[in-house]
Amino acid sequence: MWPLKSTIVRSIIQGQWSAVAVLSRLDPGLAGRMAVELALRTRRSSRPAPIGFCERPHYTQSIQVQGHKVAVYRWLGRGPRVLVCHGWNSAALRMMPLIEALRAAGFEVVAFDHIGHGQSSGRSASLARFARVTQAVQQQYGPFLAGVGHSMGAAGLALARSQSGLALPLVLLAPPADVRRWFAQIARQMGFSESSYARMERFLERREQMDLDRTPPEVTMGVEDPPSLLLIGQKDREVSPEESRRYERGPVRRLEFAGLDHKTLCTDAEALDRVVEFLGRLTA
Repeated sequence: MWPLKSTIVRSIIQGQWSAVAVLSRLDPGLAGRMAVELALRTRRSSRPAPIGFCERPHYTQSIQVQGHKVAVYRWLGRGPRVLVCHGWNSAALRMMPLIEALRAAGFEVVAFDHIGHGQSSGRSASLARFARVTQAVQQQYGPFLAGVGHSMGAAGLALARSQSGLALPLVLLAPPADVRRWFAQIARQMGFSESSYARMERFLERREQMDLDRTPPEVTMGVEDPPSLLLIGQKDREVSPEESRRYERGPVRRLEFAGLDHKTLCTDAEALDRVVEFLGRLTA
C-alpha cells in the first residue's frame, strides 16, 4: 500500500478524516483541500535512529530548499559517492544498515532528511517535494555514481532523474508507482463525487507544483536511461510487488526476495550484497 497509509490511519484515529467526510457533503471543494493537507502530513518517529553500532556521519550539514532546512549527512570514503534517499515517515539515519554496507565497500555516502522528516524542518511532504529536495542535494553534493532510494525515496529519485535529465543509475527498493490512484482511493473512501475529486486533484497539483501525469514510472523510467536495479520483497504489504514491478522499464534488472517485506528489504544481508555488487559493476 502507498506509504501515506500510516498518515491516514493516524488522522482517522484523531477523527479528522471523519470530519472531512462530513464536510464533503457540505463543501466538497474545502473538503478536498483538507483531504490533501491531511494526506501530505508527515509523522516523525519517536524511536531513536539505530546508529549506536556504526560510525556516525563525518559531517552533518544543512541546506535551504524552498524555505526549509534540509539536514544532510556525509560519510567519507575512498570510492565514488553514492546518494541515499529514505522513504515516507522515515529518516536518513534509519537507512544505516544500507549506509554501512556501502561504507564497508569503500563508497562515500551522502544521505539527507526530506522536508517534514528527521532533522529537517516542515510538517508535510509529497512526491514532488521528494524530487525537488533530491535534485537540490544532487546539485550541492554531486556528482554521484548512483542514487539508492527506498519506497517514496525511490520514487522521488526516479522523478528527480526524469525532471533533471541527469544520467544517474538508480537502485530502487520497493518504489510506489501511482500517486493519482492513491489519492483517488482517499476520495472514494470519503464519498467524494467525481467532480469533487477532480477539484481535489487540481488543488494537489497547484499546491505541490506537480503534474500527476508526469509521475508514474511509465513516464519517469525510459529506455535510454542508465542501467538501474529494482529490488522487491514479495512479502511487502505497504507497496505491492505488482506496483513496484512497473519500474521494470528500459535497462532495469529486477530482483525479488521471497522472504522479505517493505522494511527488511533495507536490512537483509543478501539484498544489500546485491546493491553493493551492482554499484561495484558501475565502477568497473
